[in-house]
Amino acid sequence: MTMEKLEQETDLKTEVETETPVADDTPRTETSPELDAFVAETEGAEVAPEVEAQPVVMTADDAKGVIAFGAVKVTQVVADLTKTNIEPNAAQIDTLAEAVHPVLLKYAASLESPPPWLAALMQYRAEGMALYAITVFGLSLRTAVAEDRKRQQREAQQKTEALADGHQQE
Repeated sequence: MTMEKLEQETDLKTEVETETPVADDTPRTETSPELDAFVAETEGAEVAPEVEAQPVVMTADDAKGVIAFGAVKVTQVVADLTKTNIEPNAAQIDTLAEAVHPVLLKYAASLESPPPWLAALMQYRAEGMALYAITVFGLSLRTAVAEDRKRQQREAQQKTEALADGHQQE
């Protein structure tokens, strides 16, 4: 390709690039007499109150399900913390759900305006969650320490047995 042709192609590309229309990013508002009239009528007018949402009604079966789910999760957390293989007992969970569900129903309906003692407790939600997290962390450390002590005892016992076997063979 000759230098002349290269310059011509470059000139053509430049012309094409400069001929491309530049987008005008300026927002344009089109006015409509009907829209302007509607806006003028509604300015200063009070907005109709929104329809209040109906509170969600929890049934006894719903409450029992929530309690059963919570009981299963608590059992799993305890099993993880204690490094045991405990399984949730269905009969115990059903008994718990049957005994506790009326309380859940009572306070689930009044969460928008809880009783004073519950409102006072709810002020300390963050502190309660922090206390829970610290407790779970502390229990997991305690479990880890207990397991490490058992491991150390097993190793010490194995060393003692190995030394005793070594002396007996001599």
